[in-house]
Amino acid sequence: MNIDAYSMIGKPHRGAMCQDYYRKGTTRSGISYFIVCDGCSSAPDTDVGARIIALAFERVINHDSFDENKFNNSMIWDAMTLAKENCLAMHLNIGCLEATALVAAFFPETQTICHIACGDGFIFWKEKDKAPELCEISFAQNAPYYPILFINAEQYHCWRKLYDKNDMTIKQGSEIKTSHPTIISCALSANNLEYFGMATDGCGSFVTNASEIISPEIIFKEVLDFPSYTGSFVQRSGNFLIKNHQKQGTVNNDDLTIAAMCFVKQGE
Repeated sequence: MNIDAYSMIGKPHRGAMCQDYYRKGTTRSGISYFIVCDGCSSAPDTDVGARIIALAFERVINHDSFDENKFNNSMIWDAMTLAKENCLAMHLNIGCLEATALVAAFFPETQTICHIACGDGFIFWKEKDKAPELCEISFAQNAPYYPILFINAEQYHCWRKLYDKNDMTIKQGSEIKTSHPTIISCALSANNLEYFGMATDGCGSFVTNASEIISPEIIFKEVLDFPSYTGSFVQRSGNFLIKNHQKQGTVNNDDLTIAAMCFVKQGE
C-alpha cells in the first residue's frame, strides 16, 4: 500500500493561499486514508475552512472506535459538527466551511475501499490489465453540495431555493446520469485494483493560451500514466503535468489536488 497526493495552486490564486487541502495517512488500526477538500472561491476564508474540514475528518477516522461500519453519513455528521465547533472557536464566519470533501479509506481486513464525494470533483481507478476509469461529478449551477449543508438544515434549504436548477451530473465515459444534488457514497473491492484516487474540480480548469479548455480526460490521461508506484508517485506525475503544460503556454485556472492509493506490490 502506498498513498500519495499532490496540490498545485491555480493561476488566479498565486500569491495567496491555496484553497485546496489534503491529508493522508494510516491509523493505528491499519486503515489507510486520504481526505481532499476544496474551498469555495466566492466565500471568505475557505482556504482555512478547507483545512478545518480535512483535519476534522482525519480526527474522526483516527478515533480508536472507527471502522468500516462508520464510514457513512454518521462520519460526515461527526466531522462537520467538529469542524463547525472549531470554526466558531476560532471566531470565523461559518461560511468559511463552504468546501467540498472527497474522502477514501482502505480497510485491510475486508480489502474494501469506501469513499464519499461531498461536492464536485473526480473519482478514478484502474483494475489490473484494464484501462483507467474516470468519473466526473459536476453541478449545473456550479454550486456543489458542500458537507456543511448536511448538518445545517436552514442553510441547506436556502441553498436549494437559491440554486433550484442545480442538478448533479455524473459522467463516466459516454454514460451520463443526472439527479438531485446528493452525497455519493460507495464501496468497492481492492482485490483486483492497481490504484484508486480522487481529485478536485481544478483538474478541469486547464486552458490553452488561445483560451481553449482542455478536457479532463486529456489531463488525466497524462496524470495516470504512472511510470512507477513507489514513493511520491502522484507528486512526480503532477509535477510533470504542470511543467509540460507550462512549456505549452497552458495554465490551470483553479487550484487542483490529486490523491491516490496504490495496491501494486513492488516488483509486480
